[in-house]
Amino acid sequence: MNFPTLLTLFRVVLVVPLAWAFEAVPIGTSQSTGAWGWVALACFLVATFTDWLDGVLARKWHQTSKLGALLDPLADKVLVAAALVGLAFRDVVPAWTVTVVLAREFLVTGLRVAIAESGGGVTPAGWWGKVKATLQMVAIALYLWPGGGLEWVAFPVYVSAIVLTVASGAEYVWNARHVFKGSTG
Repeated sequence: MNFPTLLTLFRVVLVVPLAWAFEAVPIGTSQSTGAWGWVALACFLVATFTDWLDGVLARKWHQTSKLGALLDPLADKVLVAAALVGLAFRDVVPAWTVTVVLAREFLVTGLRVAIAESGGGVTPAGWWGKVKATLQMVAIALYLWPGGGLEWVAFPVYVSAIVLTVASGAEYVWNARHVFKGSTG
């Protein structure tokens, strides 16, 4: 296992203290000013940084792998899902938006598997999906800011992320339509 893939796995490990922080204090609210608020933000920011870093290092060191290509988007989904579920639990973001995000992610993951099984290989994230992921990460970081106060910035970024979640999911389904044509169930 190469170093970029280890960074991807480390991103998943960081979800544990992030989840503990949500249990310890009301993260994403004005009451999250203590150490756990900073732990949550630090875990999320470090995990987000490793998302960028593992890709850069894998390309630079020529250590891209099928395992890394599969684990990287899954690690992103685990991180975003944990943060959004925690924020919905604290009534910071509407639960229905988290459902939209998770449904899109399950759908896209399923399509990636179907495409790979049909001989199409591992499908990389599209441009809209990358923008969506960036907006999700920015919005979550703003919502996690200890003591709150950045909701006025986080909200429009989050709404944009939700719109792109739906649009990029629809684009993915459209681009994978050949998988549906080949399956008769």
